[in-house]
Amino acid sequence: QWYQRRVRGNGQTPRFNENSFLKFRNPEHNTKDNLMLSLVFKVSDGSGLLFSTESTTQHADYMKLGLDQGRVYLEYDLGAGSARVRCPRTVDEEEWHFVHVTLRGKHAILRVDRWAGEAVSPGQRNVLDVGSHFYLGGAPGEAGMSGCVESMAVNDEPLTMSDTVASSNINYCEENVPETSIYKLRYRLK
Repeated sequence: QWYQRRVRGNGQTPRFNENSFLKFRNPEHNTKDNLMLSLVFKVSDGSGLLFSTESTTQHADYMKLGLDQGRVYLEYDLGAGSARVRCPRTVDEEEWHFVHVTLRGKHAILRVDRWAGEAVSPGQRNVLDVGSHFYLGGAPGEAGMSGCVESMAVNDEPLTMSDTVASSNINYCEENVPETSIYKLRYRLK
């Protein structure tokens, strides 16, 4: 499966705090009319940024995936105003969860474990025009998540720690997704 590589460094799953992040090259660079993102994660605090694209000097487009009072949200802007969808259920702290985002043109679907919701961006634009990098776990100047990310893929491409171009304040989780979990994937971000 496309989302089955785990994020690991030195054989361990990265742990983030509100001042941590991993920076990756955006494999599609700039313009995207389709974006898929999947994460397997657990949190120890109910607020913070999970994933964020980088803006460009020409466009203020962005996509953010985060936590607000324990609820996963997706927010994006294609240049004509933001759209947002938020899971009504809170994620359990210290439990593993699966998130999948599909952005096709103006339409987005957010899946959190077994829940799904949709959003539609306002205006005529249907292309997400973002910069050459994206962030996992937080971003410079923006409070990140407190917790761990075991698996991540962007546009069917599993990512590993060797794909990072920068990092800040990364520690490692003491435990990984249990072998019997429905969220146990074949590959880790390592």
